[in-house]
Amino acid sequence: MQGLNDDISTMNENMFSPVDLMDSELMNTPQSPNSPFEDLLMLGDEKETNPRRIAQRNKQIEFGYQTVGYKNFINTVPREDRTEDHPVTPDPEVKMSKRAFDYVVRKWRRQLHEFDPPQEQTELLSQADDLIADLLGR
Repeated sequence: MQGLNDDISTMNENMFSPVDLMDSELMNTPQSPNSPFEDLLMLGDEKETNPRRIAQRNKQIEFGYQTVGYKNFINTVPREDRTEDHPVTPDPEVKMSKRAFDYVVRKWRRQLHEFDPPQEQTELLSQADDLIADLLGR
């Protein structure tokens, strides 16, 4: 019986979950120096078919669209002048895990914060928004 338990514990130590394998394989590829999920953005062959997952992803993207940083970005950087260093909206229909998509959205949102106005301007904009809302009776 003891030998069987030793075999099982050794087997469990040597097993990886599919996520561990995906992370380790992607992290060891020379094409992905920045992140294990960068390669997933390039796949694009398979499309997500789960409508609930697509709706949730679109909801996350909408939150990004509502930020001051996104509004500043689209107003200051014309589409034709954008480079690969600029934020790129994640594609909600690319087949990838929830963890991978969350990483891509988080990275996109952090890039959008680079276009946030300085703190003083943010406070003034917030006060102006409140004043306009009061004037419009909302």
